[in-house]
Amino acid sequence: ETGLWGPNIDFIIKDIPMCAGGSMCALKPAGTRVARSATALHAEATEEPRMSAALPYLKYPEQLDGWVGGEKGFDPMNITMALPVYWCREAELKHGRVCMLATVGWIAT
Repeated sequence: ETGLWGPNIDFIIKDIPMCAGGSMCALKPAGTRVARSATALHAEATEEPRMSAALPYLKYPEQLDGWVGGEKGFDPMNITMALPVYWCREAELKHGRVCMLATVGWIAT
């Protein structure tokens, strides 16, 4: 089950001792579930899938909704289905900064 920030990580944080009491960590209660109506599920099944503007032959990755840069839906390898979007964004920034430093080092030598 995927949430707004990516896949559910309750199985990871349940073993952290600080989170055992539940007051220090944001854990949802065990019995909560979001239920969809049958008409909403039927409407989702009958409508055409939203296509990516960047790659019109691929479906739009729903995980990118609401993220800056996700308007065009460019995720050809569906990386955001496996990893949280915020983690991918941080990795992209880090790699970009390392490349800029490498370019400066190459020019300086």
